[in-house]
Amino acid sequence: MVKTYIVVFSFEYDIELVKPFLNESSDIEFWFQNLPSSLFINTKLSANDLYTLISNKFGQHKIFITPVKNYFGRLPKDHWQHFKNK
Repeated sequence: MVKTYIVVFSFEYDIELVKPFLNESSDIEFWFQNLPSSLFINTKLSANDLYTLISNKFGQHKIFITPVKNYFGRLPKDHWQHFKNK
């Protein structure tokens, strides 16, 4: 099942380098950004496996990964569809 995670990166990460890496990864279904230092990532990976994928490439810096389950907020209208688990 594809889940949506919010991943919050510390400033030790260069998030602009993470984005192309996610584009190239076959484990990532889709990702988008609309909050600073954070990405929403759709994947079949567990949170732990997603952490491993990112940290193996970019080092073990502070990072927070959690699935998006119960949500509310103000985001672009077309982004809400990506929070539904598939």
